[in-house]
Amino acid sequence: MQPLRNKVKKLEQQLDALTARQDELETALADPALYDAGEKDRLKQLLADKAQLDGQLAEVEAAWMESAEALEAAED
Repeated sequence: MQPLRNKVKKLEQQLDALTARQDELETALADPALYDAGEKDRLKQLLADKAQLDGQLAEVEAAWMESAEALEAAED
């Protein structure tokens, strides 16, 4: 069961890091100055980064849920 616990812990750490980065991107995207014509390239990059991050976050969340459920079942 220890390897499963380690996997859950590792996935939780990944979720924390990805969520922190997501918060940073959302804060950057909330800046009204970002939507000025001169910031078009930066806006595109931030939107692309957020889309990629959202995909990664969904994958890690799914893996975490699966692992956490398996750990819970093993502990019962």
